[in-house]
Amino acid sequence: MPPIIIDSSINREVLEEISLSDHRYIETTIASTVANQFHKRYKTRLGNHLRFVNILGKEIFHLERKIKAARNSGELNNATIELQTLIINARNRSFKIKKQLLITKPNWWTEQLEIHKKNVRALRRRAQRAPEIERQARYLVFKKEKAKYKRHIKQARNMDWRKFCSTASHPDGKQYKAAFRKSVFPSQIPYLMSGDPKGSLQEAAQNILDQICHSKKLQSNHLNTAT
Repeated sequence: MPPIIIDSSINREVLEEISLSDHRYIETTIASTVANQFHKRYKTRLGNHLRFVNILGKEIFHLERKIKAARNSGELNNATIELQTLIINARNRSFKIKKQLLITKPNWWTEQLEIHKKNVRALRRRAQRAPEIERQARYLVFKKEKAKYKRHIKQARNMDWRKFCSTASHPDGKQYKAAFRKSVFPSQIPYLMSGDPKGSLQEAAQNILDQICHSKKLQSNHLNTAT
């Protein structure tokens, strides 16, 4: 870790949060002079584009002359900053801002898991504060309950993922994107069967037709031999 980060660190604390391993989470608070920048998202489909152009057009000619008259990088930067500020103000006055909901907890997290987590925390505190004679026995109880808690979390994740996949209504929908992301395209799925995910869309379509027709031929041949 660089010395600058170490000098700017103001707090380092071991959390009581239960993890899925034998380690604990360490929260480090760092004092930094770098400010986070958030970009607003606007609802541009609702119209008000003409209003945006009118607000921007009142000052655009003045800024255009200012940019043309810039003699050095400093004047050009100031004109650019002024232009950006004008565009942001025009968007704020013309369009509505999209509300971005932050999901603090995963979808599979339930009230039972929260209760189970608190119970495991309580058992760990009891084991830490127990006398020397009872400490080992209490730690065994804590480890058994922690193993159940981990198993409970894995079951909740798997059940939620199974439920998420079972509600798929489109072959290229959000379920496919969650599973493959950008690693495999829908047109390359037939090639994965032969281990060669390459080729054009036309070749992929032809491969699908060949597989379907081949399976139908096998089925018809099987019926003919059976009769």
